[in-house]
Amino acid sequence: MLQFFEFMLLKRGSLKVFIYSVISLSILGYVTLAYPAGFEWEGLGARAGGMGGAFIGLADDWTAIYWNPAGITQLKGKGFGIVLYNMNDFSKDNDSVSNPDLPANERQAQQYIKRGEVFNRIYGSESLRFEREWINLPFFQPSMGGYFKWKGFNFGASLYTPLGNWLDWDDTILDRQNNARIDASYHALFLMPILNFSVAKKITPNLSLGTGLNILISNVQYNIDKDYFSTTQPELNYAYDFEQEGRGIGLEGVFGLLWRVRPWLSIGAVYRTGDSLEIEGDAFVRQTALGINESSNYTQRLPMPATWGIGIALKPLKKLTITFDWQRSDWTTMKWDFNYNIADEKMKMLKDMNVDLDWRATTRYRVGLEWKFNDRWTFRSGYFQDRGAYPSDDIAGFTTTPYDNEWGVSWGIGFKKGLWSFDARFEWLQGDRGRERYGVEHYCPTFEYALTRTF
Repeated sequence: MLQFFEFMLLKRGSLKVFIYSVISLSILGYVTLAYPAGFEWEGLGARAGGMGGAFIGLADDWTAIYWNPAGITQLKGKGFGIVLYNMNDFSKDNDSVSNPDLPANERQAQQYIKRGEVFNRIYGSESLRFEREWINLPFFQPSMGGYFKWKGFNFGASLYTPLGNWLDWDDTILDRQNNARIDASYHALFLMPILNFSVAKKITPNLSLGTGLNILISNVQYNIDKDYFSTTQPELNYAYDFEQEGRGIGLEGVFGLLWRVRPWLSIGAVYRTGDSLEIEGDAFVRQTALGINESSNYTQRLPMPATWGIGIALKPLKKLTITFDWQRSDWTTMKWDFNYNIADEKMKMLKDMNVDLDWRATTRYRVGLEWKFNDRWTFRSGYFQDRGAYPSDDIAGFTTTPYDNEWGVSWGIGFKKGLWSFDARFEWLQGDRGRERYGVEHYCPTFEYALTRTF
């Protein structure tokens, strides 16, 4: 009876207006926070990855297109390469996915956005969380690129994906008080492939400059479902669905410098301007307990951060190279900015929004080794440490990318015969945010393979 009373209150106009005003923020925030948290992947190439991603100061294969476009001046003739990246993410959140009460006010709704909350409970008898604590997300991503020289200039082009996020989660729990089953699922995909065109030139025998144009191609897909089904009190049943799909495009400039200070020492630097992607698509939301059924096309402006880095490559021995990188991403510009094409007064949930997420800039430290055993075999190793962009530890685990102190070690091998080169690497990456307090952690065994042909 109490749950039925709660349900009837939701149907009353004054309470519905209040509920609309405070949770319209959080409904939109669900689908925005999950991906710009961004999962900044380690970079491009099995060789660079085998060295921990410390490659800005070396940049002497075709993946220099990504790491430092000035580096392609070191390449002779023409060449083409392909890469297959395979990550297997194992994530744990001791609180699973939350199912909190509806936000009591606008401030709490914005807190839900920043925490990455996805669901709300309608009845007090519903559990405040789901039960599934582990997920495994295997992922495959190909890349390719090539280079050539013409009239004293070096040119390169590549297609790769340095940024993205994905999730495939579902669970079922019971509301025993009402003899009800709650089925929930959250499927999300955000990928940003980049098509790059680069050109570089040697200014002096020891100094090279390079520049490039990145065409950012975004693909967004979200599907959130929650169904409450009681066999004994069907009047309490409700369904919540949110669907969003969009695509966008943006442009980013890339600038690189490579200075060979000594035969055994080179210094590199790279700067990427970032951009504000304009994503256009369609959204749909339905919450039967609140009498909501809305759809609209929309435009989202999503800032992509400016990134930059400095790298050093040392050759203390003829067969040994040691590299160090410092890299930074300016996530302070991150916000969610939605404009729906249906006037605000006609919509209760899909409302225009523009909210700053208060993220922080992040720094990455990387170190790598490469030892040429002979003319055919090369061995590599590396270490890196990254920090997350979130300003707070108190966030959801599965529905965001919250891992603050992330570190990894890598090992790689290379084999060359004639005009062909094969590289492979294995990486162990793990991270956590508040493991003791929040129980959020993840582990990522990663494999990457690359094949290169010169002409």
